[in-house]
Amino acid sequence: MVRLTTATLVVLVAGIAGSSSAADVFHACSKDSTSKLRPSSILANATPVCRSTETLRTWSEAGPQGETGPQGPPGPSDAFSVYGADTPLPVGGTFLSLAQLSLPAGSYIITAKASLTNSNAAVTAIPYCMIVVGSSGLGLNDQTIATINGAGTVTLSALLPIPLASANVVQFRCTNNASLGSDGDVTASMVTMVAVRVGTLTQQ
Repeated sequence: MVRLTTATLVVLVAGIAGSSSAADVFHACSKDSTSKLRPSSILANATPVCRSTETLRTWSEAGPQGETGPQGPPGPSDAFSVYGADTPLPVGGTFLSLAQLSLPAGSYIITAKASLTNSNAAVTAIPYCMIVVGSSGLGLNDQTIATINGAGTVTLSALLPIPLASANVVQFRCTNNASLGSDGDVTASMVTMVAVRVGTLTQQ
C-alpha cells in the first residue's frame, strides 16, 4: 500500500490548483479514521464517489491575484471601555451621567458598575443606576437599585445586550433616589463601563 506524506499531498493539491481558476471548487474523500485525503479522489469541479469509510470534503481556491471571498461579520474582537471619576450624586431621582461610550453600529454586550457610598449616617440613601442607549437617556436600558441604611457602601452593576442599527451613545447614569438628605451624601466611585461587540446577538 502506498502511503503519502502531508508534504506530498500539498504538492499534489498545489499541482491541481495550479491549473485551476479562482472559481474552481475542489472535492475529495477523507478517511474517517485518519481524516487524511485519498489522493486519487481529489477532483476540481467534480464530485468523487466516496467509500463507506470516507467523508466528502469540499474547499475552494483563491484566485491568481489572491482574491478571497466577501468579508464576514465582525467577531467578538472589538471592545470599548471607559472609567468615570468620583462623583457626588444628586437626590430626588435626578440622574447624572457617570460614564459614556460612543459606539459604531453593531451588536453589543454592555456592562457597567460603580461603588456607591453614603457618608451620612442619619439618612437612608437609595442609589439607583442604569445603562441607557441614546444621549437623552430615554432609550432602552437596564436598571439596578439598592438601599443603604445610614453610612455604608454598595456596588451596583448593570448588563444590557443591545443591537445598534446605527452609531449611538451609551451612558451609565445614577442618582440618589432618596427624598431626604443633601446633595453629596452618596458618592459614586470606581465607575467602569465596557461594551464588547459580538458577531451575532440572538434575543429570545
